Amino acid sequence: MVRLSKVNPFKHETQNDKKRKARHAGRYAEERQTLDALKRGNYRAPIINLQPPEAGSENNNSDAAGYEVHEDFHPEDQSNPEADTLNVLSAWGSIPWDVMSSTNHNQPSQSRYPLLDPNIVAAARQRDRDIDQQILVNNRQKAMSKLFNSYLWLREKTNHWTTETSFHDFAPRFCRCSETARRTTAWIDLVDLTGQERVKFQYCDCMPRCVQVLASGFLASSPLEPSAAFSMRLLAYHNYAWHHSNVRMKPFSETQRVFNEERSQFLWNRNMTRQCLTKAVWLYRDLLGMGLDLVQATLRLTDTQKLAHGTCPACFGPNSRTGLHRLASVSDRLILSLDGNFQLRHHKRAGRQSAPLVTPDIFVHPTELEAVKEYITQQERLHKIAKKADKCADSHKAGNDVRNETTWKACDDTGIMGSCCRHDSVLFLANIHGTGENRALPLAILKKFLAHVEADRPVGVLYDLGCSLDNAKFGQNLVTESNLEPQFSTPTFTSGHASPLRYATRNNRLGALSHRCKYRNQQSNIKLASWLRKKFEQALVRRDLEKTIISDLVQTPNPNTPGRSHYTVAFLRSQWEDQVRVALEKNDTDDQQKKMTEFLDNEEVLESYRARMARGEWPSTLAKSNEMFQAIEEQGKAQRALAASLGTDYATLRGQCKSELSLLTLLWKAKSDLYTLAVTVRAEREPVMTTDAGNRLGTRLKERIMGAINRRKNPVERAIKLFNERRRDYLQKVDASRLLLPENQDLTLAEFKAMDLTDPLWNDNHFYHARAPWALDPNVRKGIKSVLFLDRVEEEVELITQELDRSITWACEYHRLLRSTIAKIDLEAQEPINPNNEFIDILPSFTSMKGKLQLLRSELDRHLEEHQRLMVTWAIDVETLWKKTRSQHTKSTHCWFDEIGPIKQLVSRGNIASIDDAFEQLTFDEEGGDQEEDEDEGEEDDDDVEEIDDRVDGPGGPS
Repeated sequence: MVRLSKVNPFKHETQNDKKRKARHAGRYAEERQTLDALKRGNYRAPIINLQPPEAGSENNNSDAAGYEVHEDFHPEDQSNPEADTLNVLSAWGSIPWDVMSSTNHNQPSQSRYPLLDPNIVAAARQRDRDIDQQILVNNRQKAMSKLFNSYLWLREKTNHWTTETSFHDFAPRFCRCSETARRTTAWIDLVDLTGQERVKFQYCDCMPRCVQVLASGFLASSPLEPSAAFSMRLLAYHNYAWHHSNVRMKPFSETQRVFNEERSQFLWNRNMTRQCLTKAVWLYRDLLGMGLDLVQATLRLTDTQKLAHGTCPACFGPNSRTGLHRLASVSDRLILSLDGNFQLRHHKRAGRQSAPLVTPDIFVHPTELEAVKEYITQQERLHKIAKKADKCADSHKAGNDVRNETTWKACDDTGIMGSCCRHDSVLFLANIHGTGENRALPLAILKKFLAHVEADRPVGVLYDLGCSLDNAKFGQNLVTESNLEPQFSTPTFTSGHASPLRYATRNNRLGALSHRCKYRNQQSNIKLASWLRKKFEQALVRRDLEKTIISDLVQTPNPNTPGRSHYTVAFLRSQWEDQVRVALEKNDTDDQQKKMTEFLDNEEVLESYRARMARGEWPSTLAKSNEMFQAIEEQGKAQRALAASLGTDYATLRGQCKSELSLLTLLWKAKSDLYTLAVTVRAEREPVMTTDAGNRLGTRLKERIMGAINRRKNPVERAIKLFNERRRDYLQKVDASRLLLPENQDLTLAEFKAMDLTDPLWNDNHFYHARAPWALDPNVRKGIKSVLFLDRVEEEVELITQELDRSITWACEYHRLLRSTIAKIDLEAQEPINPNNEFIDILPSFTSMKGKLQLLRSELDRHLEEHQRLMVTWAIDVETLWKKTRSQHTKSTHCWFDEIGPIKQLVSRGNIASIDDAFEQLTFDEEGGDQEEDEDEGEEDDDDVEEIDDRVDGPGGPS
């Protein structure tokens, strides 16, 4: 019989176990301290040393796992670091050292063995956020169709939540479940414009909770389990406040909270209200956009018709040829302005972007931008265009990508490229991601723009970097005027939200810009007729000014022609053509002129040194004298090299320093530098000069601007002094009698500040051609300017007549389209209803065709009323402008005047009816009435409602 071992396997330690225990005693002690700290609740996460061990280092006291080996372990000799620290800190006895801080968790620790890798923890948290965000997006998409259907139905019932029934419970109209059906009760915070309350809300499982909350007049912040909801009138108020003022979410929610707490219940979870309000605001904006898309889909609008309705009818409306079309340069011309805005950038670390990027329709899709970049590469390869430096783009700050990389390295989206028509309506935008203002951005916008307009329509482009588009070989019907400054600048309608959008998510940033641009276009369309009338009046004012100048000139003798003839328009035009020719030739010699200017400036410095030496004005020390001799010698060598680059020798060029051409070159340089300062000073003063309701300028910014202007005072005074000297020297050489003319008197600082950038002083004509009439005769220069202004006035008048024609033609055709579509819906709604009619693809979640047709009819009726009010708003300006622009070259009749009369009567009757209803309601409230009769009328009203149709054809549809 075998003897059993008396060894207890749970307590017995072999010799190897004892050695291993002794070897890992240090690690075991640290693990014991960690466990004790976790039990006490004062554990501090260790600081992890992520530095890799040095290569080739040896540790004879480490085992295979990398832990330190303690061969001589004596627990009694070990000191407790925590106890030593507590003994030191005991001097401050009033401080509770054992209480954990709720904000600072990064306390140092002596442990070298982390429990979890922080990179793994961060990745796990990011993955969880992505999953939660995707679940939220999926739930929102599932509930959005029913929510939108309910929104349309409730908006029609409550007149956009402006009636007394705005907060009635319409949920029984959507829910067909019995009273004994299972219902869930949950708390929800309801926030209104004048109060707030936490209530218990009963939800039925047959429809999303957000639909049931909306049935009570509130929009939930979450589709499935909302914790807060906001009234529709509060969201509408915030929407208008956000458009017309600089409203940020946190101050608005805090103001609303304080205002409501004085008048209603106190909500204890108020810190989460701002996040819920943000979600509700974005949901409200989505519903507004879906409503507009529904109307456009019902009307079957083309891309051009969508631009006419949502952007600018004066540019994209149909043409009935009632305006002026005498000038081919502006006949049916469409003007597009392009520019970049780098204030609307986005920081990389701003907002957790868990959801995929959603590009609004007004933006160019990133895939379209990549296709344009590939197209440019193919064109460069096909036409063998060398990739050389673009001087224009390099000199432009926005177009220089290298500058952007250093300045905005913390941003992923560096700005916005925008486009607008000449009526300041936004057309398309392009998000600038990680680059500067490269040419692929405007080309992508142009490509998308040209796809929405007629192929044979001429298009003019205003772009400050338009010269860079010539290398792209893009568009045969594209007319580029690259030398004109753009009329478009995105800060005019987004400057108030530039800073908040930098720290929003990328989707919120693009969505906010799209929402703002659409609303701004809508407001521009309302003011379109008055805008056209205002521009016409401005053209007439300019006409009268230039007419006076031309009338005086044609009666003045012309000294530039033989005989006693007077100035004529033909002579002025010939002088303008000669000036353009010389200017084009002058552009080819700019480099030589700059080199000549540099040579003359350097030679003046050398001459001053030589004059000092001739007078015996030597430096005080021999070392300084040697430095001066060395500088003169080196500068002389540089001058000889510069003269050689100009194709002549140094002695010959030095002898021409006092010639007429040299003095003119120095004057050109002084005047160019002075003009650069004038542009800079004007740009700094512009915010102060143009401050109005739409241009916000605080005291601090105004002080900074005035300080910058004052700091430029000394450089400006030096530039003015140099310019006066150069002009005196040149005129003394050419014609001393011209020094007595008023325009050649010395310029002062006060005159410089009051001078506009279009002042005749900045005319460079006399630098090109010293003997031409357009360069010497001020009357010729003034006459050329007036002739060109009158040409622009004529073009402006023709454009205004064409745009007026397109606007009112679009208004009439759109009005007829709305009425004809409503008639089609009424025809399809007659029994028996065809379930496969032309509206089957609209609102596919709406299973009942009858309910769908009723809903579409109500939407189009509301849209028709808005369009009729728009036409009435235009009526006075259209009538005035129509009368003033009629001539022998225009038509005198238009369908507008046949349709506007009945529309005016219809709108006025509607306003009078609403006023009468208000008076009747006011009288009833004051005098009272028969309560029993009121109850009977209420019962009759309930009987009049199509109960079956509303339940079957309601917005929720079958569950």
